[in-house]
Amino acid sequence: MSTLPEPVRQLAAALGQLPGIGPRSAERLAITQPALSHSLKRLEHEIGCELFIRSKKGMKLTTAGEKLQKSAA
Repeated sequence: MSTLPEPVRQLAAALGQLPGIGPRSAERLAITQPALSHSLKRLEHEIGCELFIRSKKGMKLTTAGEKLQKSAA
């Protein structure tokens, strides 16, 4: 995962700066909630695995998500 495409690396790095993934994440990243949701689903599709565990309380990184976050830092 060391050769991540730039948009993927940027999104992962931005997500790594958030205290958690929840309702205000899009606001903190200065994008709309639908745009964030679409970007995250696209990222998961491009990588070929789930990066987040989604629940009514928000989202949490999976092990793969944590690895991506570390590699983007």
